[in-house]
Amino acid sequence: MPSTQEPHEHETHKADPRARRNAIIIVIIAVIVGAALLHAVGSSASWLRAWAERDPEHAARVVFALLAVSVSVPMLGLAFLAARFAASINRGRRYPPQDARLTRDIRVRVGAAAQRFARLYYLFAAVAGAIAIYAPVLFWRLYHGLLERVP
Repeated sequence: MPSTQEPHEHETHKADPRARRNAIIIVIIAVIVGAALLHAVGSSASWLRAWAERDPEHAARVVFALLAVSVSVPMLGLAFLAARFAASINRGRRYPPQDARLTRDIRVRVGAAAQRFARLYYLFAAVAGAIAIYAPVLFWRLYHGLLERVP
């Protein structure tokens, strides 16, 4: 557990075994859900093909919309979490924040060194947010670019 005293440069923020276990559980669940989705798509391939052949323009629009959402939503979540983590670093002027549950031991940084980490996390949040905003635009332009080339 992290200490409640004023942090020192040589202090180590210890890993939380529960955080490791939770991370492993999340990865296992993600693999199972991904495999189930792949199986569902594979088992309904003939139905999907027939649907796409009936109305190819609508099918393409749906596929591109799903692609845009599947990129944008996780990136928005990542941007939010990174910004929240950066704000926590700024408030405590400590990296990692006092209440962070880590999967490995990390040396504590305070003051200006912690602020550099906060700025990096804010930059990461901005990039993830920009990707979340630009992905639908990119897929929209790609969709319309493909439509222009199809006779």
